[in-house]
Amino acid sequence: MSSAETEDLPVVDVGPVAHGGHCVARLDGQVVFVRHTMPGERVRIRVTDRSKRFLRADAVEILEAAAGRVEPPCRYAGRCGGCDFQHVDPDAQLDLLTSVVREQLHRLAGVDWTGRVEPVGDVLGWRTRVTFAVDDDGRPGLRAHRSHEVVPVEECLIAHPDLPDVLGRRWDAGPVEAVTGSTGESLVVTDASVPKGLADGVVGTDGQVRHGRRAVHEQVRDRRFRVTGSGFWQVHPESADTLVGAVLAGAELRPGDHAADLYAGVGLFTAFLA
Repeated sequence: MSSAETEDLPVVDVGPVAHGGHCVARLDGQVVFVRHTMPGERVRIRVTDRSKRFLRADAVEILEAAAGRVEPPCRYAGRCGGCDFQHVDPDAQLDLLTSVVREQLHRLAGVDWTGRVEPVGDVLGWRTRVTFAVDDDGRPGLRAHRSHEVVPVEECLIAHPDLPDVLGRRWDAGPVEAVTGSTGESLVVTDASVPKGLADGVVGTDGQVRHGRRAVHEQVRDRRFRVTGSGFWQVHPESADTLVGAVLAGAELRPGDHAADLYAGVGLFTAFLA
């Protein structure tokens, strides 16, 4: 967007980070949730949504950048709605996430937490399940933020390298979900036509097997879990083990104790609490 196109847009001073990838600012006394910015910045904004209680906006010009701002590694950043903080240095991202967790714990639970969000694994190339929408021309992509618009992509930097290669080709239906398990198995979940050899299994959106295997296996410590089609599993390869460790440490169960694993899914926590 050229300077001539933005010069009449309002300028705001950006305050604290909020849940959902926004930061809080004020425009003429009204709260504005602004994307593509950081606390401490001065930015020019374009309002994208209005309600009686608040506005939503995108930062379209950075007038004063905050420490920690970087050039996004992804060429689709700012258009694709998949990532919130590609413009923020990874270490500064941890600071922002820490602020969000601390505020939520204080506001919702009355807990004053003094810890810090810690990194787990790589910043890029970790997501083991990605669902791509398909546009009217058959191109796979991801939806823009709060929109049905499909942004076609030829790569996704946070996608795990072992995912079936569903990008760079045309599809006759959508969505198309690519899945890889920790044991190396792969699935494509879709009702579209799928080239032979693209994955170890193809499952329809109704859960019916169309070709090959129905599920992938996930290994966590000494336990093995079977996850079918679009069944729920943590999308980060190290999340399950990390969460199990946290639950075991927090529960401090002793022989004879009882525990209830609500919304247990495949039984990840139950398997280790039993």
